[in-house]
Amino acid sequence: MKRRTFLPTLIAFCCSLLITVSCAQSTPQADAPAEGSADAPVTASAGEPVKLGYSSWAGWWPWAIAEEEGLFEANGANVELIWFDGYLESMQALAAGQLDANSQTLNDTISFAGDAVNGMVAVLVNDNSAGNDKVIGAEGIDTVADLAGKTVALEEGVVGDFLLSLALEDAGLSRTDVEIKNLETGAAATAFAAGQVDGFAGWVPFWETALSREGSQELVTSEDYPGAIPDLLVVSQKLIDSRPDQVQALVNTWFDILAFIDENPDRANEIMAKRASVSDTEFEKYTQGTKIFTLDENLEAFSAGGDDMKYMPHASQVMADFMVDVGFIPEAPDLEAILDDQFVKTYAAEKYRLIQSPSAKPMGASVPVCSTFGLTPVTPASPSFSTAPTAPQGMKPSVFWRLADDIPKSMSTALMVLSIAVPFALWWLVASLDLVNDKFLPSPLQVAQALGRLWTDGFLLGDTAASILRVTVGFGLAALVSVPIGIAMGAFASVRSLLEPIIGVVRYMPAPAFIPLLVIYLGLGEAPKIALIFIGTVFFNVLMIMDAVKFVPKALLETTYTLGGQRRQALFQVITPYVVPNIIDTFRINIATSWNLVVVAELVAAENGLGKRIVLAQKFFNTDEIFACLLILGVIGFALDLSLRYLMKVTCKWAID
Repeated sequence: MKRRTFLPTLIAFCCSLLITVSCAQSTPQADAPAEGSADAPVTASAGEPVKLGYSSWAGWWPWAIAEEEGLFEANGANVELIWFDGYLESMQALAAGQLDANSQTLNDTISFAGDAVNGMVAVLVNDNSAGNDKVIGAEGIDTVADLAGKTVALEEGVVGDFLLSLALEDAGLSRTDVEIKNLETGAAATAFAAGQVDGFAGWVPFWETALSREGSQELVTSEDYPGAIPDLLVVSQKLIDSRPDQVQALVNTWFDILAFIDENPDRANEIMAKRASVSDTEFEKYTQGTKIFTLDENLEAFSAGGDDMKYMPHASQVMADFMVDVGFIPEAPDLEAILDDQFVKTYAAEKYRLIQSPSAKPMGASVPVCSTFGLTPVTPASPSFSTAPTAPQGMKPSVFWRLADDIPKSMSTALMVLSIAVPFALWWLVASLDLVNDKFLPSPLQVAQALGRLWTDGFLLGDTAASILRVTVGFGLAALVSVPIGIAMGAFASVRSLLEPIIGVVRYMPAPAFIPLLVIYLGLGEAPKIALIFIGTVFFNVLMIMDAVKFVPKALLETTYTLGGQRRQALFQVITPYVVPNIIDTFRINIATSWNLVVVAELVAAENGLGKRIVLAQKFFNTDEIFACLLILGVIGFALDLSLRYLMKVTCKWAID
């Protein structure tokens, strides 16, 4: 029977992998038109629904009414409405070309527009925050000026940060005059409520958590800055170019929604409260801080009326300058390209034409501003197993498939090199052929440039050192605790019976679920991050060491006692040395978990670290920096693995032999 040789097997594997990568793209790329077509983006396919994303904000809940009451269909809009529990994820989906439209703020549109694969264009103002974004201070902090030298928890680069910056400027201060503690908005509110920081900036419902702290108070709200936080319908430029009728239908639908709210307030409130998963009381509170924009206010917002934040051309310039100054984006996008009022103007022209010709069929109903928001009236092949000789000459098939035996060192080295070289070559090939948009899969050169940029800016060394330190301390503490407990549980059935049940229960609790409690109990410094690594690794270390001790041959212990040895000698001179290789293997396996956990901890609450760098890159769609950080993590992990293997080779040569 013929056997496959190693080289053909490798070639077949590489070809299969290349075909899989090339053909199995989950999202067709708009930059790769179909053959024979000048421009055939995904959104241009006839009959394919426009994917519209929205998330939990009072000004965007009305989209649920259109879905429930058939208003999309009534206006000829073929829409798939997609709810996102996380606002950030909705913006990333639009930037990546997975959505055709999304509900998002002006400042976040500016952040993502430069990297959006299909472009981002605001075509409608849904609302303006009129009090639902707040800056809150602890007891004794009565004004924004009192925040000087204090610590404020917020999520960098989003609306709370922008609102705080505006308030600081009015108070004669700047962002550098306060200490910013960058946290996810929910974690920031929790940290403030727990007394870990002096101030908080964020939006509803998170400021309710912050205000639960005794003595806390509002310092400033978005109501003090009319027009500063507009919430928009943003669509891709591809959608505008290929299906402008659908963009117009979305705009028309929005004004029909407002008419429905005005005419059917109870039904409208029921739909929106259900979508938002809030009570009637909460719903009323949230909508009071949201100013729905009328048709006239839309037209005014898009106009270049002057140096006032209610005019989006001016507001977008102020926001872009702010984000560049604080380093959130390297440069401002083309601000003229992200604002397009043609669809609002078309709706207005048709509406005013119909007013003059009452007999004509209306294009969208008359849109009084709905009382729901407390506003005045407005308008709206199986391997072969060989028994070949044990010392074959050259690379024979039987050598490659040899079962439970070593292979020549030269072959081992070659295979290890191939395991890295082949994926790298495929990566380079896919990137060079533009099979995947470089925003999804940056080329090796782009990743190398990102590494150089992070090094030059001083982030690479500092972030890497911070993560290594956290892992070293957290896993080191887990190792010190787990070794004696694991040996005791394996050696003594009484200790095992006492501790195994509780350890068995706790180890199934996901370590990241402890983060909110750790922040509350231990604050925002290094302690919660180190504690998370400890909790996530110590119990697995204990149980694996316990199992190793349980399988120490009883014959060794019996021989020890026969030769006059005591229990103490059996424990420290027989059992412990015997399981040292298993302990090193345990650490080699579980230290990978510690790196997973440190990244998770840094994603939630950190000022530095590779996890923090990844989440910042995610916010601004810098996938080259994400790849760079992942490569660093991989290299560190591989180096640790080799180090522990070498440690075993040096200290436990008897076990290897």
